This record gives sequence, C-alpha cells and structure tokens, in this order.
Amino acid sequence: GKRVSEIPTPSFVVDRATFKKNCDKMLLNAKHLKADFRAHVKTHKSVEGTLLQLGSGNLKTDKIVVSTLMEAWGLVPLMEKGLIADLLFSLPVVESRLQELLDLSEHVPNLRLMLDNKEQLNSLVEFNKKHRNEKKWSVFIKINMGTDRAGFEENNDLDQTLYELLQTSTRDHVSLYGFYCHAGHSYASSTEEQAKSYLMDEINSGNAACKKAMEINPSLILQLSVGATPTAHAAENLDLASVGKLYGQLELHAGNYPFCDLQQMSTNCVKLEQISCRVLAEVLSSYPGRGSNAPGEQLINAGV
Repeated sequence: GKRVSEIPTPSFVVDRATFKKNCDKMLLNAKHLKADFRAHVKTHKSVEGTLLQLGSGNLKTDKIVVSTLMEAWGLVPLMEKGLIADLLFSLPVVESRLQELLDLSEHVPNLRLMLDNKEQLNSLVEFNKKHRNEKKWSVFIKINMGTDRAGFEENNDLDQTLYELLQTSTRDHVSLYGFYCHAGHSYASSTEEQAKSYLMDEINSGNAACKKAMEINPSLILQLSVGATPTAHAAENLDLASVGKLYGQLELHAGNYPFCDLQQMSTNCVKLEQISCRVLAEVLSSYPGRGSNAPGEQLINAGV
C-alpha cells in the first residue's frame, strides 16, 4: 500500500503484472513446441514467484527445477497441495546430501537427480545398499553444450555410462529419465536468430543422446529437456518439423525469464517493457566533472 517514493532504499521492486505476463508467455512457448515445461525457481526463490511460474487453467505445469535444497524445502507446501509433482535438483549428484534428498522425496511424487559423471552412479548404488533403500533414483543425464561447466561430452564416457546404467545391475537402483541440455553461452546472443541456433544445438545434442539410449533399450520412454532463457524465448518461432524425428518427449526449461533484466535485453530476445524488476536506489553524492563521462560521477546505495 505504499508509494514507490515511500520505500526504503535500496529495494528490489517487482512488477507483478509483467512477471505474470512473462510466465504465461513462456508456458505458451512450450505449448507451441508441444513440449512440457519445467520452471527453474532459482532467480526469485519464493513461493509467490513459483505459483506464477506454474500457471493455471490451460497454461500450467507441475514440474520445477531447483539449484539448492533450501529452495525445494521452501516449496513443500506446494508439493503437498499437488501443485508440484516433479522436482529436479539441478546440481550433479552430491553424495553428502543423498539422505536429505531421500527425505525430500517423501514430499513429492517424482524427484529427479542430475548425472554428469559415471562415478556418480556408484555413489547412488552404494548409498542404496548401505541404507537398504529400495527406491530407485531417477536421473537426467546432463550433456555438455559447450560451456564446459558440467555434463558429458558425446563420447566414450557417455557410451560407457549408458551401458552401466541400462545393461548392468545398476538399473536395479537407478533409472534413466532423460537428457538435459542447457546452452548457457546463449546469454551471449545478440539476435533472436543466434538464440534459435543455440536452441537447435540443445535439441540436436539431447536428441542424439536419446537415440543412443534407445538403441541400447528400445522400450525406454525419455524426456529431452532443453532451454536457457534466451533459447526458450526463441522457441516461439521455432518450426519443430525442421528438427526431424525426436527420440524423447520434448521439455522446455528456463529460469530468468519471469524477471528478465538488462543482460537479457542485450540478447535482443526481449524488450525493455518485458523487464519486471528494478533496483530502487538513491544518489547519495555527486561529483561533477569527475571521470570520463559528463556530467560526472554519482555514488548510489545499491552496490554495482
């Protein structure tokens, strides 16, 4: 009920109507691709923001991805209401948190883990044996899209991991849910066409991995999860027929899109009016003539 001029600074201000519009638009993009949608909640880490990302009516999802377990625990009330039925913990398998993840799985019908190294399979199997856990771990395999942060290259390491997962006793403890691709370097896009080409890279890389898995076990039903905010924005203009045969059910994921920001605007996939967040700050001091740009420099109370 306050005016913006009455809010203490620095403050982070969110335009709820724009936030909701951005959320609905992304759900429409997924519908255009006939894809499921998985909402990443890490940008805002709030129940209110998650509810808007989940959508309603004909435009909704019950799938999310979190980057921290604190985010997941904060959303248990939505899980218990049946609004969240599928949760992915986006970090590769963290051995020391497996018990906590098992506890979390009691609150949500489907918990997914991320696998990006063959040794992580051993961790999951050993945990189950040690704790006599009869639940199978459901995993996405992450594919390295070129950012070299995490994920498998499409080489022998991936082949050996698929064999271990699908053809040995490991399958008694771990099941393959699908493949996950995130072109983080798409944030460097400067046109929608560039972002679309990164989206195609994501789909093609994930699809090739799905095909490999299906050649080992044709009965698999796989998810092909792709997306970063720029590539997910570009999805609205993608003709999926140009991709050819898909070996998994397509799933779009993104996280920054409800807020967007000036960095996202620089990709030219969004316009200024789609940015739903602002930092409210005050100019504390002015220094006329200082620095290389007129009229000078100012000190504000919002960091950099």
